[in-house]
This record gives sequence, structure tokens and C-alpha cells, in this order.
Amino acid sequence: QVVRARPYQQLARALGHLVSALMPGPITEFEVALFGRVAEIDPRPITAGALAGLLGERLAVPVNEVNAGTLARRQGIEVREIRSEEAHDYVSLIELRGKAAQSSTSVAGTLLGERHPRLVRIDDYHVEAVPEGCLIFTRHEDRPGVVGSLGSILSRENINISRMQVGVAEGRPEAIALIGVSAPISPSALEEVQAIPGVRQAIQIQL
Repeated sequence: QVVRARPYQQLARALGHLVSALMPGPITEFEVALFGRVAEIDPRPITAGALAGLLGERLAVPVNEVNAGTLARRQGIEVREIRSEEAHDYVSLIELRGKAAQSSTSVAGTLLGERHPRLVRIDDYHVEAVPEGCLIFTRHEDRPGVVGSLGSILSRENINISRMQVGVAEGRPEAIALIGVSAPISPSALEEVQAIPGVRQAIQIQL
């Protein structure tokens, strides 16, 4: 079971890091939900990986799968585990949800062939992205020109786009974009992205 859990643990760590980046403020509750085949596995190493990803950039002390649970309790984070062997569109699905006083964020991922990690959802937005490397995430108005303006800034900075996913949700005027880039962008360039008309959030994430 340890060998079988390892790729899911690595996926959970990347997803936890993503939740942390999307919710920079204090998190009071953290939910780890396993659906389908992954629910047959001992959830403890997967939860530990998710917590290590969540806390790794938040604390001054080193965080790993061994101490992540203890550190989460010290931070006052209530951790919940949910398991269901009922599949949700995927053979296996890990969904993480971070909750704060007045907000929440969820991300979900799966393994293709039980080896290749994929991010498949951020909140209500469906995507299919590889959760690794340097990524730029935006929330923006769903209108022409926003992603093109972002691409122009990256081109000027001599940064290549390796992959890009745009997600929309039915009935919402807002879209998201997850862009894999060849190198981190400078703080000033990120500020330019944040200032693009229609962009409501833009952050850089290193997974």
C-alpha cells in the first residue's frame, strides 16, 4: 500500500501547495476527500502529503509528511478526511478544500494510468493541467483580449509558454487561466499582469 500511495501522496502535495497559493490568508479547516479507487488506500500518507504542500510555504520551519499533521494542529487547522469508493468522472480523484472565515477554495486532481498527475478542477472550473513547474494563475473576466495581453507581457520578458489551460464555468462571467511558463516572471511583470483590464487575480506558483 505504501508504494501504491506514493504517487497519490505526491499529487496531494502539489494540490495542497496550490490551495495555499490560492488562499494566502489563515485557513481554519482543511478537507481531504478521496473518491474511487484511491479511497481503497490508507488515507494517512495522502493527507500528510496534502498538509505538507499546504504548510510548506507558510511556516518558517521545515515541513514534511512526518510533521505536517502536528504542525497543522498547532496552527489551529481542523483536518477532515472523506472517503468514497464511488467514482466522480475519474477512476480516482483527490479533492482538497481549504476554508477560512468567509471564503473557501477547492482543487481536484487525478492520476492518468496511476502515474501521471493531472489537475482537473479549481473551484467550479474544469481544467486539465500538469501540476508541476512554474505556473501563472489568473481569474479574469471572460472576454477577448485578456489572455492575449498576458501573452504579450510574457513575450516581452522572453518567457515561453509551455502549456496553457483556460477554464470557464457555466453561468459565470469569470474565467480562469493556468499558464505553464519556462521561467518565473519578475515582480514588476506580475504587477503588469495584475493591472490588465479585466484581471481580478494573478499569482505565480512554483510547484
